[in-house]
Amino acid sequence: MCGAPLAAAEGGAREVRKTVTVVFCDVVGSTAIGDRTDPEVVRALMSTYFDRVREVLERHGGTVEKFIGDAAMAVFGVPVLHEDDALRAVRAAHEIQRVLDGLRIPARIGVNTGEVVARAGESFVTGDAVNVAARLEQHATPGEVLIGDATYQLVKDAVVAEVTEPLTVKGKPSPVFAWRLASVSDTAAGFLRRLDTPLIGRDGEMSLLRGALARAGRERRCHLFTLLGPPGVGKSRLVSELVAESAGAAAAFAGQCLPYGEGITFWPVAEILRAAAGMEDADDRMNALTLLETLVAGDPEAAAVADRLASAVGLGGTPAAAEEISWAIRRAFEHLGRDRPAILVFEDVNWGEPALLDLIEYLAEWCRSSAILLVCTARPELIDRRPGWAGGKTDATTLLVEPLRDDECGRLISALAAGATISASQRARVIEAAGGIPLFVEQMLAMMERGDPGEVDVPPTISALLAARLEQLSDAERRLAECAAVEGRVFHRSAVDALMSATGGRVTGELLQRLTRRELIDPHAGQLPGEEAFRFQHALIRDAAYAAIPKRVRARYHEQFAGWLESVAGDRLDEYEEILAHHLAESVRYRRELADADGDIEALAERAAECYRRAADRAAVRSDYVAGAAMLARVAALLPESDRRVALALVDRAHWLRWAEPAEAAAAAQAAVRAGQASGAAAERLVEICARFVLLSIDHEAAQPEALLEEARAEAERLDATDPAAAARLWWVVASLAETHLHRSSIAITAAERSRELAGIAGAAWLFTDASGMLIQATAHGPGKIADLLARGERLAAGAVGLRRAMFLDSRSLLLAQQGELAAALVAIDEAAAIWEDLGVSTWLAYGPAWLRGNVLLLAGRPDEAIRPLRSAVRLAEERGAETYAATMHGLLARALALTGDYEAALAQAETARGRTRPGDVASEVLWRGAAIRAQAALGHASAAAELARELSALVSGLEAHELRFDAFVDLAAAAPDVAEARTLLLEALHESEARGASSFVDQTSRALAELERPGARTADAGP
Repeated sequence: MCGAPLAAAEGGAREVRKTVTVVFCDVVGSTAIGDRTDPEVVRALMSTYFDRVREVLERHGGTVEKFIGDAAMAVFGVPVLHEDDALRAVRAAHEIQRVLDGLRIPARIGVNTGEVVARAGESFVTGDAVNVAARLEQHATPGEVLIGDATYQLVKDAVVAEVTEPLTVKGKPSPVFAWRLASVSDTAAGFLRRLDTPLIGRDGEMSLLRGALARAGRERRCHLFTLLGPPGVGKSRLVSELVAESAGAAAAFAGQCLPYGEGITFWPVAEILRAAAGMEDADDRMNALTLLETLVAGDPEAAAVADRLASAVGLGGTPAAAEEISWAIRRAFEHLGRDRPAILVFEDVNWGEPALLDLIEYLAEWCRSSAILLVCTARPELIDRRPGWAGGKTDATTLLVEPLRDDECGRLISALAAGATISASQRARVIEAAGGIPLFVEQMLAMMERGDPGEVDVPPTISALLAARLEQLSDAERRLAECAAVEGRVFHRSAVDALMSATGGRVTGELLQRLTRRELIDPHAGQLPGEEAFRFQHALIRDAAYAAIPKRVRARYHEQFAGWLESVAGDRLDEYEEILAHHLAESVRYRRELADADGDIEALAERAAECYRRAADRAAVRSDYVAGAAMLARVAALLPESDRRVALALVDRAHWLRWAEPAEAAAAAQAAVRAGQASGAAAERLVEICARFVLLSIDHEAAQPEALLEEARAEAERLDATDPAAAARLWWVVASLAETHLHRSSIAITAAERSRELAGIAGAAWLFTDASGMLIQATAHGPGKIADLLARGERLAAGAVGLRRAMFLDSRSLLLAQQGELAAALVAIDEAAAIWEDLGVSTWLAYGPAWLRGNVLLLAGRPDEAIRPLRSAVRLAEERGAETYAATMHGLLARALALTGDYEAALAQAETARGRTRPGDVASEVLWRGAAIRAQAALGHASAAAELARELSALVSGLEAHELRFDAFVDLAAAAPDVAEARTLLLEALHESEARGASSFVDQTSRALAELERPGARTADAGP
């Protein structure tokens, strides 16, 4: 209506997103036809063209959106979506070409499937799918149908097609893949469902089916057995199993109800009769009548029965009333079950016409003299159509086929993926998404085989099926499902009510019951006390409901949900802050994407970023660094790069990921430096130092640890009184460099204590936690008796979880080994490894426990046992690219080989360690030199050993880590030129070990001294 107010028009129909299939058809050379043909002839020809094209498109369920000149555009999926829209469109396109060939009208056709936006109840759609369909039509040759790849994936088992060369399409940056259609089946499904999959978790259902068949055979009666369940749950698989195991004992025939078409009322009956009478190739009426009469041979009214049957199956016959046709079908079916039980299967009776459903119930009631098991498979919607289905019948069973349990899904995955490698995370994703539906498991695994094996994508077949299920809902049911999907798979009734009420709707118990009855949702415990909750039966239903919501509406819904959550959470909002942040951020994302000026986007972004930052910090306190790092990435995405908080978020993200995902940590550190430069001097220096530390620790920068330590300390002292949070970060860097790179525990302890103090002042709980972990580690290597260090570590780690607990256990293992308690040390390593695994610290977990185990065995004086775990640690560290740590491990392995007398191998390992040692890596410098000294001396290379000994002696003077000092002393003693010097070095190691209470070192040193005193062990001027 010209001049109608826009607001009124918008109120009349809401926008929806849906996946549809678009058909473009264009006559080739119509201008030339007009030039050489009389206008009246052209008009008649084009009128016939338009009429026939429209008739074919509408018969297959398409909506003709427009005719432009001699081109036609139709959409399959509006106003009503069907799971087989793509197949309907391809069948229509193929039939149009056959029709136009007969009219001698050359045409090109393009068919494409994709997401569009439409108004509910209208045919006008917008989206890239429309443009691509038009471009495919333009690339087709006369008489050709080109279908897009998305369409092909939905129809591939029903068509014969060949792929074309990639098409260069206007407006598309990448080539478009298309398929040239050769033929299409009139009855086949777009994708075949496997009936050879293992039958898992269906013992109860099979027992009931077997019992019904046995009863029908025993009592010579008809039994109606209906299997209800959502598509893909395994109804047909159960039927095929029953038929297979009854082969020989029972005859079995099946018919499929079709979702659309002309003359399909008795289609499944026709399929059963054709198969039973051998009529597959009987097209003429007389042959069909003969075969039908043979089928009911012996019946006194065989000719009349055959005549009525021929009418029912569309092969002529005398026109008959419905009662007569039902009578004839009953007589024929009774003949099928006369000599042995007959299993007659009606698939998908939810598609059946009312007359067919009446027939099935009639057969169940009146087939009295033959052994017949009528098996019907149907979706739960059947009960909505026929609430009294099979009601009151004594020989009827209706069974709901439930989804598989998670463990049963796991067994199915193992069976289907035999020989393929599927990770634990992929398995969990498939189980979660499939929701116990075997078809979904099968299709998702097939998708993994075709695509990226590391990804778990949702096949388009499943998406189409679920979208069509939701399309069958009433408007109120669909709106409830969409609002519920905004919250997630689990949703709360009052939240959905808040979203629906904004548009004048409300949640009712009846609506929830209807969705429950349709096997779409279930009651659930929920996450908020006192709030009634439900859950989508599986995640893919939720995804399909959410996908139907236009992005502009999603933005509004997410903001409204955030408001609801704040109102119901009250003083417990911090527990749900990550959820709140997610919904605010989604609202921001969609508004930015649509350039929506409705509301203050930047204010929403600010709120979302603050919520994510607080939630990330809490995740770090509980050592969930991977989750926290993901939230920090969202903080950076929400705020402008010039905001100081972006640089801090990125550098903290890098810090948290350095042990779990080194490559991501490096990228975050580099991005943090750029953001720091954009935000100005207030953040630049702090961020640069922290980023350089991260890059150093994961081998992306060959910085000098000592120089970086001095820079960090100077900046920390400058900020100490003015910015406690920033200073706490820097003191932590000082502590970590001093402890892990330079092995100066006294500096590390002081810096860690200051970092803890300032973190407490700033209220930075995660920094306090990290500093506490570093203090625990530094204490273990610091001065003092081992018993006292263990006790202090226990106090510092009291009540600790996550990172602090794991660092304490790792440090404890080293102290226990020095104290001679090897078994307890190994137990501590295993306990720490379990924590690291829970934290998702995959990189450290790959080699860290093996490294510690080898180190502990060396400390305990068991070098022969240390070799194997150290070799494993070296290999794994190199695979992960952990070069700095690999150098230390090569040094430890070299020392273990030297201590066992394998000097050539020790020398080779020492050389490898030397080549990989970065400047300032004190531990590696000490270890490889000590191993090389022993090997060179033993091999008679006295001068080389002496040169290395001078270098090692210089290093020892600045060492604080007792275990490294011990190693250096005993290695120098082993290569000392005379007994007196060797004794002096060993006595120094002994005295330090006794003072520390390192009984393992005392034992090792005492044995070395005893060996030194043995007559002939060493001359005064020669090596060992």
